[in-house]
Order: sequence, then C-alpha cells, then structure tokens
Amino acid sequence: MSQGFEPQDDFEYSESYPDVSSPMVLSILSTLCCCLPTGIVSIVYASQVNSLLSVGAFQQAKKAAGAAKIWALVSVFLGLIPLLPFLIALFLPAVSSVRSTARDLQNVNNFKQTALAMHSYAAVHNDQLPAPFTVNEDGQRLHSWRVAILPFIEEDELYEQIRLDEPWDSEWNKQFHDKCPKIFQNPLVELAPDETTYAVVVGENTAFPGSEGIKLKDVSDGLSNTGMITERTPVCWMDPNSDIPFEEAIEGVNYSPDGIRSYHMNRFTIALCDGSVTRVSVDVSDDFIRKLFDRQDGEEIDTTEFN
Repeated sequence: MSQGFEPQDDFEYSESYPDVSSPMVLSILSTLCCCLPTGIVSIVYASQVNSLLSVGAFQQAKKAAGAAKIWALVSVFLGLIPLLPFLIALFLPAVSSVRSTARDLQNVNNFKQTALAMHSYAAVHNDQLPAPFTVNEDGQRLHSWRVAILPFIEEDELYEQIRLDEPWDSEWNKQFHDKCPKIFQNPLVELAPDETTYAVVVGENTAFPGSEGIKLKDVSDGLSNTGMITERTPVCWMDPNSDIPFEEAIEGVNYSPDGIRSYHMNRFTIALCDGSVTRVSVDVSDDFIRKLFDRQDGEEIDTTEFN
C-alpha cells in the first residue's frame, strides 16, 4: 500500500492484481474522433484505473475500467449518428444487390423444380410431356399444364380439389385462382396471388403442339437444344390460354405482351427440355428463337448464347 494513503471503508482489497487494464487509448480516441463530452467522462474513469490498482482496490478498478469502456462506446455511437445517412447510402446498394441475387437464385430454382416436375409427369405417363392445355368434348379449353403437374410439385391436396371436368374459371374452380403455388411465382416481379410469369411456347412444331402431349423422343432436335419453359407477362396460373404462341415468341423478347419477357437484366430465363436452366440475351435474333423452340427443324443452335 502506498505510504500516506488512507483507505476508504467501501474499498475491497486483494493480494494479487486481477486481469484489469485501463482503456485509456480507447477513451482518448473516442474523445478526439467521436464525441467530446462523453469522451471526457470516459477519460476520467480510465485515469482512475491504475491509481486504484496501485492501492489494491481491484474491484473498484474493474468498475472504473468498465465505465470507461461504456462511455467510450457511447461516444462512438454519438459520433456515428451524423454519418448514418452516408452509411445507409453506402450499404443500401450492397443490401439491394444481395436481395436481388437471392431472388434471382430462387427464380432459377423455380424453373428447375418446374422442369423436374415436367419430367416426373412424363415418367408416369409413358414418357409423354403434359399437354399445354386439356379440352372437353366440345374443344373448350379446360385446364393448363400447370394444373396437370401439381401432384409432382407436392400439391396433391390442391390438385384433388380442382374439378378437372369443369373449365378453369367455373364457379367452383375460381376459388383456387388465388392459390398459385410459390414454385410458379417469379420472385423477381411483384405478382398477385393468382399470377405467374412461367409459360411454355405453343405451336405445331414446338414441344407443346396442342391438346395432346408429345413424347420426349419426339423432340428430334435434342432435349438440350429445345426450349421448354420461359417467361411472359403475368397471367392467371390456371388459365389454359396463357401460354406463348410460337408466332409471338419469334417476334423477339419484350416486344409483345403475349410474347417472351425478360426479368433478369438483359437476359430472359429458359428451361430446356433436358431440364437444365439457362439464360439467353434479349438481343438474340428472331431466327435463334425460332430454332430454340422448334423441336424438329433439324437446325443446330448456337449454344454460346446460353449463360
């Protein structure tokens, strides 16, 4: 004990020093760089630590060190407040980019799961893809291919409630419009509960020629060279009239409300008949799109356009 020191009754003493040190450097930095008033308080507490340790008042030294750190952190916090608008402006683009990337990955996953469901459907239907729409005896379109593959995306309960012998917009079936499965909803665009942007291209020589599904072996150009699912403007997921006519598809991307639409920068997403998912530039030629969706033209496509 230092000579001449008069101990205080409320001090606690010990024979050895605890693991306590003065946060003076932190206190000084928080004062100079952040907030002067609270920083000075931190310095005062920090300056008491070594004195208290020297006389064996270890518990009081520990409390003083803790108070100094708290006031230093308060100084840092107060010093950052004026910088908040700048920090927010700095980090918002990064946060937005991360969210956009996550949504994009979910969109790709939706495509993959839908393509897998198409193949699962074919596996139990004699290697035959679902027809783009079903019809009744009068030729009236009843339901979309999206309804047909519900059992293969774990939506059996929804599938069993839909009356397949009634049109998609009958009084009974209308109640299911707002129950669009998440797998059919593009996360890159804000959609109503009944909307999807996923569609097939319908035409005589496509993989979806009409009310009868074709076998995978009839895609003579090769499954990896023929388009199966792509994107369009939002439509009701149950609508059997909501797919893209071949004539509209070959007009180009983003030209027609009933044609192919891009939601990913300057590219549109597509699932090929082999189940793989890729993107194609919106600037590809109409001839490239024609070759891509024609299953039997015998012409090779430039796969370097795939990304």
